[in-house]
Amino acid sequence: MANDDLDRRRMRRTAWASRPSAEPQRRALIGERLESRCLLAAPQFLGGDIRGVVETPELVEASGLVASRRQADVLWTHNDNGDSRLFAMTSRGEHLGIYDTQAPAVDWEDLAIGPGPQAGTDYIYIADTGDNAQVRMTITVYRVAEPAVRSDQSPVNVNLSGVAAISLRYPDGSHDAESLIVDPDTGDIYIITKRDTPSRIYRAAYPQSTSTTTTLQYLGQLTWGGALSGDISPDGREILLKDFDDAFYYSRPVGTSIAAALAVAPESIPYTTQRLGEGISWDGQGRGYFTNSEGTHEPLYYYERVSDPAGTIEFAVIGDYGADGPAEAAVADLVASWDPSAVITVGDNNYDVGSAATIDQNIGKHYQQFIGDYRGSYGPGSTVNRFFPTLGNHDWGTSNAQPYLDYFTLPGNERYYDFVRGPVHFFAIDSDANEPDGRASTSAQANWLRSALASSTAPFQVVYFHHAPYSSGPHGSNATLQWPFAAWGADLVLAGHDHTYERIDVGGLPYIVNGLGGRSIYAFGTPVVGSQVRYNANYGAMRATADASAMTVEFHSIANGGTLIDRVVISPSQTGDGELIDMGSVWKYFDSGTDLGTSWRGVAYNDSTWKTGPAQLGYGDGDEATIVSYGGDAANKHTTTYFRRAFNVDDPQQFANLELALVRDDGAVVYLNGQEVARSNMPAGSITFATLASSAVGGSAESTPISFNVDPQLLVAGTNVVAAEIHQANATSSDISFDLSLSGDVSPTPSGQLLGHWMFDDGGGATTGDASGNGNDATLVGGASLVAAGSGGLLSLDGTNDYARLDSGESSSPFGLSQFTLATWFQRKGTGITANTGIGGIQAEPLITKGRGEADGDARDANFFLGLAPSSGGWVLAADMEEHVSGTNPGLNHPIVGTRTISDNHWHHAAATYDGGTWRLYLDGAADGSLSVGRPANFDSIQWAAIGSALNSSGAAAGTFRGWVDDSRIYAGALDGGAIAALFAQGPPDSPGQGEPTVVVLQQGVGGYSAAADTMLQESGTGSRGADANHSVTTQLSIDAKDPQNTNAKSMALLRFGNLIGGAAGQVPLGASIDSATLALAIVSPGSGMSVHQMLRRWSNSDTWNTLSAGVSADGIEAAVEPVVVVGSGNGSANVGSGLLTLDVTASVQAWANGAVNNGWALRWLEGGGNGVDFLSSEASTASLRPKLTVTYRPS
Repeated sequence: MANDDLDRRRMRRTAWASRPSAEPQRRALIGERLESRCLLAAPQFLGGDIRGVVETPELVEASGLVASRRQADVLWTHNDNGDSRLFAMTSRGEHLGIYDTQAPAVDWEDLAIGPGPQAGTDYIYIADTGDNAQVRMTITVYRVAEPAVRSDQSPVNVNLSGVAAISLRYPDGSHDAESLIVDPDTGDIYIITKRDTPSRIYRAAYPQSTSTTTTLQYLGQLTWGGALSGDISPDGREILLKDFDDAFYYSRPVGTSIAAALAVAPESIPYTTQRLGEGISWDGQGRGYFTNSEGTHEPLYYYERVSDPAGTIEFAVIGDYGADGPAEAAVADLVASWDPSAVITVGDNNYDVGSAATIDQNIGKHYQQFIGDYRGSYGPGSTVNRFFPTLGNHDWGTSNAQPYLDYFTLPGNERYYDFVRGPVHFFAIDSDANEPDGRASTSAQANWLRSALASSTAPFQVVYFHHAPYSSGPHGSNATLQWPFAAWGADLVLAGHDHTYERIDVGGLPYIVNGLGGRSIYAFGTPVVGSQVRYNANYGAMRATADASAMTVEFHSIANGGTLIDRVVISPSQTGDGELIDMGSVWKYFDSGTDLGTSWRGVAYNDSTWKTGPAQLGYGDGDEATIVSYGGDAANKHTTTYFRRAFNVDDPQQFANLELALVRDDGAVVYLNGQEVARSNMPAGSITFATLASSAVGGSAESTPISFNVDPQLLVAGTNVVAAEIHQANATSSDISFDLSLSGDVSPTPSGQLLGHWMFDDGGGATTGDASGNGNDATLVGGASLVAAGSGGLLSLDGTNDYARLDSGESSSPFGLSQFTLATWFQRKGTGITANTGIGGIQAEPLITKGRGEADGDARDANFFLGLAPSSGGWVLAADMEEHVSGTNPGLNHPIVGTRTISDNHWHHAAATYDGGTWRLYLDGAADGSLSVGRPANFDSIQWAAIGSALNSSGAAAGTFRGWVDDSRIYAGALDGGAIAALFAQGPPDSPGQGEPTVVVLQQGVGGYSAAADTMLQESGTGSRGADANHSVTTQLSIDAKDPQNTNAKSMALLRFGNLIGGAAGQVPLGASIDSATLALAIVSPGSGMSVHQMLRRWSNSDTWNTLSAGVSADGIEAAVEPVVVVGSGNGSANVGSGLLTLDVTASVQAWANGAVNNGWALRWLEGGGNGVDFLSSEASTASLRPKLTVTYRPS
């Protein structure tokens, strides 16, 4: 981010950042550190980001650097000369104070923070160790309790007391040293020399004397020379060192000394070369590191960690949460206990109207410890941003969502953006109708996402936003957001809006609705197709972990401090080498010495409480990436340690074989999905927790993989689990080891030869050309016609015996195929006529066919047939083929029917492939069913091929398709799923008239329109208007929490524009894409605010408050519907003034254009308000001031 952008955003925040805290800060729960984790490889860090410029004018030769352990966002540094002062500054370089130690200063070089004499106190250690001439007989390390300092304090000047001097000498003469480390576990001081090659390591063990000179202990050396500065992470497990040109990372496993950790070759990490840059420091949380340099007003760089050393990341997902209640607090505590690397939200961060007055209370109060550049009232925030929200409809309730944009510092334009953490590339998009760059699949925002997904190189791509494309909740599925995410490359789609948890499979891509973050809980309606898990019994959040080979996604409720409800494992797209688990992968393990019986071997076992770490796992050999526990008694170590890893397989049938490679010490038994697949150095028979390995393993046998062949039929589509148990040979065995890989040979998919390609772009005439170059032109029959659309054309079929004939059943037909791919775009415009594909076949409307069931008794049925079949939920893809047999005996038909419902008046892409063994369907680029077929297709069929109908061997047509067809293809050979997805990713065809928006204006009594309906409902009361009043003919409608004539009554308005959707002039066509829809109201009495709700039930002008919809009261109908738009605020002020008020109702009109029933809107008061909002009704005397709906649409 550019510095001027950062400054601009900070300036925007001053209005709310200066507000006093309304409540005391709620302490965040910090997750327990896994002591068994050993960090072997370097984590991933981003390149240097300039956080600010050092502002302290006296700081002219900065050297050492260390982050405060007492206060977030505070750094300590000093001058590299005889200056005895410490300087405090923020992580942006802002000056906080000068703290004078008043100690002699010869040549200060570095700083460290660690324990000291007083338990629980952090001490600053100052290395007076510089010796360019290498003549000093003694050196000094000063120690002083870290002063109290706040990141928001005014600059101070303080003289420190209690400074202790620790006098030290080297055992082997003078050295120049500039690196200081203090072990946070033991308090030992480590000094690393600069001019020696390689640099030497010395230690002064704790407790150090402050009265006599201590001789340092020489411990060894680095593998390089010139060390300038160093720091150790707060948990003592990671070490940083640097020279003038580079920065280096070291892992320090549990139980390993600092000297031993530094004796190995380091990993290089990012460093931006700075002029005489001598300082490096972890931040206070170990989530990144800072570097500084000499000189005035020099930049301060920060390098953000984006994965842990095993290449893994943990992130949390919350949604519909920002209401500042007990439920949000409980969810926030659950998330804080995980301490994830990132928290992403799926919208509705700030109820009810996204106001600046509530944003910090609704968000920062509960999640400030994750928010970077935080200027709120509830804590210090995070040094690095770990909070990545998306906009919801409630966040747009205040003009332009400005409070949200002011509050957060996010990438890109802050409304939609992307970022990478470890193996996951995240894409946040804005699904609200107010998004300036649009939310349709062809919008500027969608084009950005499509391009960004295509260029991503991360193993996983996660797309998240607010409005759910698919949901079984009351809001339901949002068709506008049903973008081709799978074809564009997404691995997971997350959304909210409905306050439920639901996991839905759409063509193999998991869609998850997660709206249980704290606002309220909704009921479920009829489950949508593909719904796999539904939960709404309690609030909760999602927890996900990912490495390069698998992403495990879980939902936990808040019950009992976190109860696992659902888990799914997602794998990257499988490559040709068939790697399922690599050596060095991250495993879950259980090392508590408890007998788990046999249930732990299965897929369904709950291992959410197990520890996690990268392989090799074990102890005792020194080559482990993760140290596991053997218990507290070295003479009685655990006999058995358990390991599990989940992975995903899209298509198990693609694996011809599997090979498992096992590293074990001493013995092991391995299970795949609960079935034993490998046993090594273990006795025969039943294995229990107490079973000892057959013999002790030593030497190279401890690390040499052993191979096993595994039956690929044990794999299942979806989540699979490998479970392993390692057994010791005896209770005093010195070590155990475990690592494992699983791979297989992937059966090749034959490439397809394009035999026919019909684009229908060649205008009128009786034929249409074959774009494949093979000369297979098609003949138009009946009323089939070519229609111009955009820059090309399409085939229009009216469903009355019209079609395009591809061949005449001749024996030389190029379409008599044993393996094939059929693919086409289509838009169904109404009901056609189904055809029968043959004995044991299907009844379906035809798209691309060769043959059908013969009416004349001939044995031959369809060679291939792709079409649409009716189902209980609507129309779905369907296909059939007849297997080949010799002679005249008929082969069996093999129909396959999809599961995903298509939408009329919308473009869809259909494909069917047959590779000689498996029959597969694809809808919109994603798999939609498969079927094993033992014989090849009936490749010598004499039946005719066609588009839009099914022809027999005499050319007689049966069945018709009504709608549009474009880009139809036939291949010899089966395309794989990636090739099908690529065809779909090219995007839908143009429609006739597409690109030319049409405007429809509806206003009662204007232009002949007369279908508007509106009424005002008044709650029962005793005022002059009477009880349960209805005012259907009044010229003015009131929306008020307190009726103007009766302080005990409420009033609301209902408004509907009838005859909105239809095929006549002045109507919006069914299936149209809505560019915009605005509702204009003439306000005659200003008020505090109101909300507009899409009605879910029919109503009439005669309804009253308590008789609305057969006895359902107005209160009941309100609570069932989230607002479409909110204006003003419920604060009692006159936020909505007199005059014309324009409301964005695009979301409602798009829903009605997609087929939802138009029941109009309910307009109600905002809770907390008191001033009514009155507007003129459709009965007003001046027609131009009546409610007006303006819709701009494009045909689909």
